[in-house]
Amino acid sequence: MSRHHADVIKRLRSLPGQTTPEFPGAIRALIEDLSNPENILNQILSRDRLDKWVRFCALYGLLLRLRREERHTEYEHVVARYGKQFDREPYFATFRAIVERNRGDIESLRKAVHFSRQAANDMPDVAGVVHQLAAFMAEYFERKLDSASKTEIAEAERHVDKAITLTDGHIAHYHETKARILAIRRDFDSARVSITRAIELEPRSGRDYYRRLTQYQTTRTRIDLMEQQSRWNDMQESSRRELVEFRAQQLQLLGLLAAVVALIATGGNIASQSKPSDAIVLIEVMAGAVVIVFSAFSLMTSRSWGRILVSFAAGIALVVVPHVFGR
Repeated sequence: MSRHHADVIKRLRSLPGQTTPEFPGAIRALIEDLSNPENILNQILSRDRLDKWVRFCALYGLLLRLRREERHTEYEHVVARYGKQFDREPYFATFRAIVERNRGDIESLRKAVHFSRQAANDMPDVAGVVHQLAAFMAEYFERKLDSASKTEIAEAERHVDKAITLTDGHIAHYHETKARILAIRRDFDSARVSITRAIELEPRSGRDYYRRLTQYQTTRTRIDLMEQQSRWNDMQESSRRELVEFRAQQLQLLGLLAAVVALIATGGNIASQSKPSDAIVLIEVMAGAVVIVFSAFSLMTSRSWGRILVSFAAGIALVVVPHVFGR
């Protein structure tokens, strides 16, 4: 074993416990210091005689490296290879969640949320684990054919808010996840505020700066598209309601016309068999009744009441006048 490897093993052994909030940051800092981290970590991981804690830390660091470079197939193979040895470690649920998420289909994404929730329950004070749950929930909601419930969205928002609080709001991509959840909740203005915050916080000197920046700009574009889609859906729903109301009004009008036709036919038949003076009175009353019926129908479907009330009064006059001045 080289002196360099021995030094790395010593540093791995001295890392904080994996369930502590300090563990993720400490192991990331260690990996950043290594010139060839993948080779060193693979060698340490392959040495069965080393204590399990050191080998697990090497596994964590190796998987972190593979995920950062988006080498999904290699990531899955490493998790499968060492699953029996480390599946009882609290972090292993997060590894399984990432494997499921990388497969791409909606059912695997649902499993990723399940594993992430398990890890968050085991490590509720580790911001990265809590954030992973919120991020995978957001992605699951974006992919679902049916919309997420308010309860589900509220759960995801609680988790991302907790992750932001645990890190004092200093982690940029946590704010990006918050923006995605707010957009799902259709709070598009607040979502834009969060994504702007993410862009401002992302360290310019970081190795992943340009990749993250591209991701944030993509999220900003998605927010705009989701808002346009939301407006389009609202317009479609409004048009659908108006069409339903119009059809109902047409059916009411057809029924009303049928009743009026029956009234006129019956009244005309009676008038034809009456004396001329009685027939004239009957025709005036029928005319008044028709005017009153159509005026009442117009009052229910129109906001302009002035002229309709005049017609209504005229109809009443046609019904009342023959009885007052007739005979």
